[in-house]
Amino acid sequence: VPAPAFIAQRPQLQSVLVSLERQMHRTSQCRSLASSAMIFPSILETPPTLHLERIRGSILALAVGDALGATNEFRTVQQIEEGPPVTELIGGGWLALAAGEITDDTQMTRCVLQSYAHGYSLEDVAARFVMWLETDPPDVGILTRQALAHVQRGISPREAGRIAWERSGFSSAGNGAIMRCAPTGALRLHDREARVFETVEIARLTHFDQRCVESSLWQNACIAALIAGRSVTASLELAASEVIWARNACDLLLPAVENDVLEWVKQAHDLPISLLDTSGYTLATAQVGAWALLSCSCSACSAVARPASTACRSSPSPRWPRRSG
Repeated sequence: VPAPAFIAQRPQLQSVLVSLERQMHRTSQCRSLASSAMIFPSILETPPTLHLERIRGSILALAVGDALGATNEFRTVQQIEEGPPVTELIGGGWLALAAGEITDDTQMTRCVLQSYAHGYSLEDVAARFVMWLETDPPDVGILTRQALAHVQRGISPREAGRIAWERSGFSSAGNGAIMRCAPTGALRLHDREARVFETVEIARLTHFDQRCVESSLWQNACIAALIAGRSVTASLELAASEVIWARNACDLLLPAVENDVLEWVKQAHDLPISLLDTSGYTLATAQVGAWALLSCSCSACSAVARPASTACRSSPSPRWPRRSG
């Protein structure tokens, strides 16, 4: 069913998308996409209007995918494959959501988008996260709640995430940051430095662990490259280069192999769907993203230019696992 039909049949989702669309419109008015320094030469190969459509699509599709995937949240690949295919926005899941209802992932993404629409600052993002938390949403990640509680008590947004991470025993590396980072990748399309530094500080606001930061960096670099018209293979290569650049620019430590997002996404090339990790671990989420880019055979992914060597290898209609925040 075409996406417009999905949206038209789900008033609650339609309301969310209209709100997101309005934010996108305001953002495009506030910040000229053509005025920033360009990082990828291929940006010149497609008209600016196409970039804007891709930017809008990347954000709106996030909401649709969130509403669709919420049905299977916290289920394993085996459980998903043993159940009926989820091809409609039916809601349900462990949160008993209404059809088309979004989760905290899109709700927090909208906060980030709203901040860009009104003039970005980390303090503004933090304030919007706190206002969202005070609405008593049905699902809030543990680390996210703890970090925002520190912000509520007056601790700087630049310190709150670090304190929450330290009190977790320096071990918490959930995917709450990567799930909401897309606006930065899309809206900072032409400005690598801003994209990197803003991705880092927004991630650290609640998820200070370097694995969370680098997962977000990798994803936002992919988003920027794909919107710019790069092939899937080229986008993955550019994303790897950007993570390496960010490690130097942001004084990030070189991680051990088992903690390196670049090693995790490399493994996605030959990973069968049965081995996808649905635990909510941030590096596994990045890996699933790379796997989806390389494996998806849907028409939307086929529309992205890709060389023959990266042709889709997946079986028809894969039943996607849901990544939890």
